[in-house]
Amino acid sequence: SSKKINCYAYLSFSGRTFKTRSVTDSENPTWDEVVYPLVKTNKADAFSLLGYAEISIYNRGTFKDALICSGKFDLGSLRLRSSGRCAFEVPLHPAKDRLCTPGTIPSISFRMEGLTRTFDCLKRQLTLRNAPVIVHSRSRALYTPLLGSSRKVYFGIEYDMKRFEMDISLCLTVPAVQDDGSIIFLDLQASSDIFPLNNN
Repeated sequence: SSKKINCYAYLSFSGRTFKTRSVTDSENPTWDEVVYPLVKTNKADAFSLLGYAEISIYNRGTFKDALICSGKFDLGSLRLRSSGRCAFEVPLHPAKDRLCTPGTIPSISFRMEGLTRTFDCLKRQLTLRNAPVIVHSRSRALYTPLLGSSRKVYFGIEYDMKRFEMDISLCLTVPAVQDDGSIIFLDLQASSDIFPLNNN
């Protein structure tokens, strides 16, 4: 930008839109924010993405916000590593020339840290592999026992589809007494207070 602006960005991936915080008085704004978009992959190649990323950057005004620039990027053009990581830059088209440096093409940079399978995809894979797993379809959570724990300690993956986030936790099975007096281990309780883990 050729002048200091107060700007924020809208990021859209496959129809889901995220809004960044506002950066004030900056000629070259940096947001450094993390979002969790839901993107589709090519069935023939799990590291080939489908769809587009759309970006719109606005200048926050006193009475009305003004569009500064926007751009669209084909996610299918990315070449992901086996880890799902990559970095890419999206050229932007100025909407307000007076807010952009003459003779330059503004752009925005992204860094993808990896790919995570959706609940339905992960459940289908575990089912096909006959893996020992407890599935809670209503709460969209999966729990699989840790090796050597005699199925008393489970690794849990819980999906929050409203915020498009995941929680990872260790869970302990809690003994429950049946009517005939026998003890079963079915009820799972998050054990973050027992194991020093951060739920990210």
